[in-house]
Amino acid sequence: MCGIAGIVDLNGKYKSELPGIVKKMSDSIVHRGPDDEGVFVHNNLALAHRRLSILDLSAAGHQPMRNDREDLSITFNGEIYNYIEIRKELIALGRKFKSNTDTEVVLQAYDEWGENCLAKFNGMWAFVIYDKKKNLLFASRDRFGVKPLYYYHDKNVFLFASEHKAILASSIIETEINKKAAFDYLVLGQLEVQEESLFENIFELQPSHAFIFDINNNNLKKWKYYSLQYQAEWENYNEAKAEQLSFKVNELLSNAVKIRLRSDVEIGACLSGGLDSSAIVGLINQLRNKTNSQLKVFTATYKDAAIDETYWATKMAQYVNAEAYQISPSANDLADDLEKLVYAQDIPFLSTSTFSQYSVMKLVKNTGIKVTLDGQGADEIFGGYDPHIISFWLELARRGKFQLLMNEWNVGKNNIVNSDILKYNLMKFIVLKYFPISFINKMYQKNTEAYFINPDFWKENSQSLNYVPFNIYSSLNEQLFNHATAGQLKLMLRTNERNAMFHSVEARQPFADDLPLIEFMFQQASVYKIHNKQTKYLLRQSLKGIVPEEIRLRKDKLGFSAPESQWLFQLKNVLREYLTDDLSLFFDVKKLKENWDQYFNHPNPQLWRIINFAVWKKVFGKQA
Repeated sequence: MCGIAGIVDLNGKYKSELPGIVKKMSDSIVHRGPDDEGVFVHNNLALAHRRLSILDLSAAGHQPMRNDREDLSITFNGEIYNYIEIRKELIALGRKFKSNTDTEVVLQAYDEWGENCLAKFNGMWAFVIYDKKKNLLFASRDRFGVKPLYYYHDKNVFLFASEHKAILASSIIETEINKKAAFDYLVLGQLEVQEESLFENIFELQPSHAFIFDINNNNLKKWKYYSLQYQAEWENYNEAKAEQLSFKVNELLSNAVKIRLRSDVEIGACLSGGLDSSAIVGLINQLRNKTNSQLKVFTATYKDAAIDETYWATKMAQYVNAEAYQISPSANDLADDLEKLVYAQDIPFLSTSTFSQYSVMKLVKNTGIKVTLDGQGADEIFGGYDPHIISFWLELARRGKFQLLMNEWNVGKNNIVNSDILKYNLMKFIVLKYFPISFINKMYQKNTEAYFINPDFWKENSQSLNYVPFNIYSSLNEQLFNHATAGQLKLMLRTNERNAMFHSVEARQPFADDLPLIEFMFQQASVYKIHNKQTKYLLRQSLKGIVPEEIRLRKDKLGFSAPESQWLFQLKNVLREYLTDDLSLFFDVKKLKENWDQYFNHPNPQLWRIINFAVWKKVFGKQA
């Protein structure tokens, strides 16, 4: 887990400056790798690396790493969890290794299999390899978007890095605020919808994608190397099969956790007290060497009982005899760290719950832990959100399974879902499904006018409102596929990744990027994911004896929550200072200031987006 950066000077304009430029890029992301740094320069190319030492802590893990022939060089960020198995395969083919790192495995795998090496990897990664013989860069990003990779390309230079700020730190690029992306965020609450980010001309390499940059002819070729497949056929529920599937899920998830415990440093776990993080903690407890010290777990707590998870987290920590650490973020803490948080994220974010996660990672760092496991991604593969139930019901109706639909609607004994929330989501679905798009657009426009969106900004970008309406899925699995591959999971993973890496912590998510587990779940029929109105049915069945029954059958769902309304009300005077005149291009600053107080009585997500955008504009204003 590290930070990577690089530059190719395409016409000799920066030849003498390359070492200095790439060093500035590397220094801007020192938080990603404070343990070691390295720079490789060859002709018109420079690669940089910041190392967070996790595997083989010796100097043998130094990067950029080169092969014995010195014709391949790599700068690598991430973890290939099955590196031991791939290493054995390569040794059987006659290859020799100088280190015990997964980085060397990636380098030799490329040397052996070329671009096809990507099919071998199970893990999270973003890497760039310089192939001296072919004079090209080969780069790849993991299948589901855990590790980030951004790039900038014009007639003079090609740059890449783990974070936007590293590309900005080069001081040689041309960028400004991407107004379309700003509109997507401010009005629609969407981030990184397109490849081009909030910084114009800086692009994101998408998950499951790779590129080759041919240095000889300044040509960039991108392609998708992996596509997830899902089960689209109907299957009637079978009790015996459900039991077999739950055993298989337990086996696959146990292995996913097991290989993510491969580390030469101590590993901890984030524990919200919910089902998913508790599952990870319970499995770690089963798998780890009990002669080791107690497992350290980390939780955010709040005084607000409606969102506080202390009871559940404490129950799970006691169940596995873990050493529990807790942090209680406050409004004042948010005010103190808000600009740091925005800087860590590079782009605005959707809610103050991101600060809860940020605070937990700060706590992790302060205890000396460098690696955590957590439960992100379970909802997207097992079916854990309320809209998933609606999609399941609609699938039942489409297939004529009306008796089963009535059973699901009426069942009460094993009701995991909050019925009021479910009814609200169903009504929202009906409105978005059956009301004309023109009506929905007018609703959006009225809402944005209430929050003073600049009319010219609205007119220039409002055509993208057609992107918003509710997707109608033919099956639950189709919806889960969309959530796992079309941005929702990636967005959640990016906030976690930035929060962790800003505090020099490697976050591992067994649910979110383990290929055998994910592919297996997407081949299972909908009836095994939601049953008797139980979300994540197979996961719950697989966890018997691993987590307390009270947690296994929890009805509420909180995750990394935060008392957003309370915080914003307490900080309204502090936050008002971020409304500067240069934001008038996006919203009416004068009217916002005049009516500022009234909006904090019942603040909504759009108010937070305006505030967060204003903070982001201040933090990155000189670059954007």
